[in-house]
Amino acid sequence: METPHLIPMTPEQIAALEAGGRFVHAQDPTTNRFYLLIEQTEPTIDQEYVREKLAEGLASIEAGEVSDWDVDEFKNQLRQRHAARKSTS
Repeated sequence: METPHLIPMTPEQIAALEAGGRFVHAQDPTTNRFYLLIEQTEPTIDQEYVREKLAEGLASIEAGEVSDWDVDEFKNQLRQRHAARKSTS
């Protein structure tokens, strides 16, 4: 993943973020393109959620409810779903 190009925020952008919460819509006046300015925060991990999901996975293994992952079959299923969505739109 590339490191994003960092540029200083304008006072107007800072004020808009402070007034509007965690994100701001911005428009480039020369191109009329719209952008979304989002506050980047540190990701958090819900330890209890991780514990629950690990316990569920281990219980599935112990109950024999798992099988080997077939990557090619998984890709085929995704291709079929994509084709079905594409044909209905």
